[in-house]
Amino acid sequence: MSYEHLLSPGRIGTMELRNRLIMAPMGEELGDENGEVSDDQAAYLEARAKGGMAVVMLGSVGVAHPVGCSNKRQTAISDDKFIPSWRRAADRVHAHGGKIAMQLTH
Repeated sequence: MSYEHLLSPGRIGTMELRNRLIMAPMGEELGDENGEVSDDQAAYLEARAKGGMAVVMLGSVGVAHPVGCSNKRQTAISDDKFIPSWRRAADRVHAHGGKIAMQLTH
């Protein structure tokens, strides 16, 4: 069986992807209790990009921390204080040619 098409470069709009592998969003619950991306979560995301995923998609990212969170270890984007931990995670994914995306929840 050939996966030539699946492993060939693709695009989403103007964003170029190294292949067509996209990790589906899931609530891995690896964030810290302050809503930031933990070192464990950043390593988890990096490993998926290093393993070949073109897009690493996070699930269950809160838009109203902490009142809108579904669990204690849910990451959030509801305040600028979360930017540094997201930047570190994105940089680790980007280092392996991957893109990062998220599913927002409240």
